[in-house]
Amino acid sequence: MKVTTPYILVIGGANIDILGKPHQQLIAEDSNPGAISLSFGGVGRNIAENLVRIGLNTKLITAYGKDYYGDLLFNYCQNIGIDMKHTLITNEYPTSTYLSVLNCDGNMHIAISDMEITNVITPRYLEGQTQVLEAADYIIVDTNLPQETLDFLLTRFKKARFILDTVSTHKALKVKDLLPYFYAMKPNQIEAEMLLGYSLFDDVTIKKALKHLYSLGISYPLISFGSQGVAYLSGEELILHKAKSVQAINANGAGDTFIAAMTYGLCKNYDMKTIVEFASAAASITLESEATISPNISLEEIYKKLEV
Repeated sequence: MKVTTPYILVIGGANIDILGKPHQQLIAEDSNPGAISLSFGGVGRNIAENLVRIGLNTKLITAYGKDYYGDLLFNYCQNIGIDMKHTLITNEYPTSTYLSVLNCDGNMHIAISDMEITNVITPRYLEGQTQVLEAADYIIVDTNLPQETLDFLLTRFKKARFILDTVSTHKALKVKDLLPYFYAMKPNQIEAEMLLGYSLFDDVTIKKALKHLYSLGISYPLISFGSQGVAYLSGEELILHKAKSVQAINANGAGDTFIAAMTYGLCKNYDMKTIVEFASAAASITLESEATISPNISLEEIYKKLEV
């Protein structure tokens, strides 16, 4: 009998991130002095890197082009320990690129993404990856995937435990009719409002939303309210966990780190309270880093955060 090592499968975007941050307050329609950096990104890829950095065996299904950036992406991911055997390479599109401009406080001001290459992650391609899909402990998907691909994955592999990264308000709408297929999710307030069709403005409506998500069959529903914290239910009690205050340098990637750390908590059978505290501590490490993936992210550093 063949013994397989447990693993997490991530399916989503991978791209080159070009990040600009001004030295002072942004001035519209002007050239702003600041710093520009290039790094590896993409929601799915970011989650995968965080997963391997906190010690989880991780496979990534994504797409990249037959170009210089594609070679950089593949080699980097493989070298840090992400299993790239099931990803694909294409001549049809260039490697995905994400351009983001922050404000001087480290929050995103505006971004442009060229991610057409994700269109090649089709149901037909994934049908050929059935074995790796069925054997995964958890499958994390981001909504950069095409609509037909999300439909296929969630309805074809009904026994899988899917974890959702909503990515953005617009892209989150792709899964509005697929919510019952997810095991865990953490939309932000606006994404949750779009998915559920009503506003979340007080404890009553937030509790209603979380109960609604539970009623759909989602075992671990969370809703993020940014700096105000992460909401979840403990029995009938609404909890809003607020992480300890940190000096935010770059908000990009914090949500991806949260999803990765949340997955770690699920793998370790943590209760909801511990999962939220653990994932919030991990996200705060990313917030304090200039990089989308903090070079300091590790189990040791997360536990240090929890002890402070």
